[in-house]
Amino acid sequence: MFSSTRFGWLFALLAVAGLKREWNNRRWLVIWLVVGVLFLLIWPTKWPQYALSVTPAICIMAAASIQWMLKWAREQESYWNYLEEMIPKPTKWLWYAIAAFVVFIGLVYLSAVVKQATGRIGWSHITAQNSFLPGNTVYALLPEAEGRMVIATDHGVRHLHTASND
Repeated sequence: MFSSTRFGWLFALLAVAGLKREWNNRRWLVIWLVVGVLFLLIWPTKWPQYALSVTPAICIMAAASIQWMLKWAREQESYWNYLEEMIPKPTKWLWYAIAAFVVFIGLVYLSAVVKQATGRIGWSHITAQNSFLPGNTVYALLPEAEGRMVIATDHGVRHLHTASND
């Protein structure tokens, strides 16, 4: 199961961790998972998409386990306040540094986009209205000897002879 994801083992582990809790709250979910796994083990044909029959049950159970862990952590934090003691409040200079970093990344990205756009200068869009082509859709190009080219379009074929610089 979950062989195509990197974190499938984590979802399966979280689902197994919540089996008892889910049995008390939603038995149908545990039955769905058990019947689905038995089906996967017994059925002789092993197609990858068969794992999708138990994937929703595993995901629902894993999500419930995560919600339970977050609720427990919030209760502990409200009682002990250890995160407030361990993690200092960020200063305004930290926020300025984060903002400067975001602006820097944005400028790097913008410069890459501008370089790519300016590199495209010189390209042109050839259509039947501004060229010798009989149609706007080109289906095939066939180079021939001595710089000739056969161009197949949606409205016919055109032979093109380009002058060589030899």
